[in-house]
Amino acid sequence: MKGTLIALGFALLLPAIAAAEPAKLPNPEACVIPCGICLVGTTAGVDDARGAFSITIRDFANNPVAGSSVLIDFSGCAPDIHVCSVQTGAAGVNCSLGPGFVYGVTDMTGMTTMCIVGGAHNAGTHTGGADFQCAAIYADGVQLGHVNVAAFDEDGSSGVNPTDASMWFSDGLDYPGAYRGRSDYDCSHSVTPADLSILMQASLDHRSLNSCSAYCN
Repeated sequence: MKGTLIALGFALLLPAIAAAEPAKLPNPEACVIPCGICLVGTTAGVDDARGAFSITIRDFANNPVAGSSVLIDFSGCAPDIHVCSVQTGAAGVNCSLGPGFVYGVTDMTGMTTMCIVGGAHNAGTHTGGADFQCAAIYADGVQLGHVNVAAFDEDGSSGVNPTDASMWFSDGLDYPGAYRGRSDYDCSHSVTPADLSILMQASLDHRSLNSCSAYCN
């Protein structure tokens, strides 16, 4: 089922993939992906820049690949993580294939920069599966690796505020008994006071005052 979803996801990007030269296929070992990403909210229709991250695609000659179709598959993060069905930044999104695929296209330097809007489903319990680095990244159909996905909006509503910090404790106080990637903002594979500090700063900055109006899945 998962393979079918990935195939359908890339079917949406076939024109760009078909245009790629065989010699320009991505080399996963030369590409650069982040360890983790943090989903953010918006303020006045603008994404919180705190969530910005970049992916760089290079070929087997270590040259940047321009026009590469990059896709992030969040199906492994459900139901702990929800991606917004409308992305206001550079990334596009498709929700018809399950939990959501977010995609972008690299520029002349082989880089695409995204800022993904979304939230977590923190009900005080852990509902996800293999949640450290739960999202898979692909470029032109080639899997590059996995990234962790955390979300400042712990309850997925009313933006990022002190309530989210309160909900974070249901994850932070359980560690190391249980790990929840949704609350691991520094991608340390642990949920610690350092993550709470990052969340508190995100709340105080008031750049994620609004949550999604609708989520994938």
